[in-house]
Amino acid sequence: MSQEQDNSVKKASAYDSADADMTLVSSDGVEFKVHSYILKAHNSVFRDIIGDPNMNAATPIPIDAKSSELELFLDYMVKYSPPLVETWTQAQQLFSLADKYGCEVVQDRLNYRLCHLVNQAPWTFFCFASEHKLLHLGRKALNCMGSNR
Repeated sequence: MSQEQDNSVKKASAYDSADADMTLVSSDGVEFKVHSYILKAHNSVFRDIIGDPNMNAATPIPIDAKSSELELFLDYMVKYSPPLVETWTQAQQLFSLADKYGCEVVQDRLNYRLCHLVNQAPWTFFCFASEHKLLHLGRKALNCMGSNR
């Protein structure tokens, strides 16, 4: 992730729009300038936070995630073609953020972009697919387990 240094405040260059009306701050101190309408459209938790009349839009919102995780989360929310996750751990972190913030679009998009990781841990993916009723992922995991004999 590329970042710019500005008066000791780290900013995510991919999310530093001058006309953005909200700031999210990752656990490692990187600021992400985003449009509130995007957050409201895709997140039930942010919808409630932003809709609170006592909420000051100028106050940065701390997010309990590293900047790399938050950037990937936002990418899955707004980009037409978000990057593929590289590991199951990365996928779990993204699922955790999506669940925590009530972001079904991130969960749905990630579900269909996981197939390339199934070979890393087919049993783990099968269990995950069973828990979340993801037939396509479960089939892929079973095929991997069957071909590893």
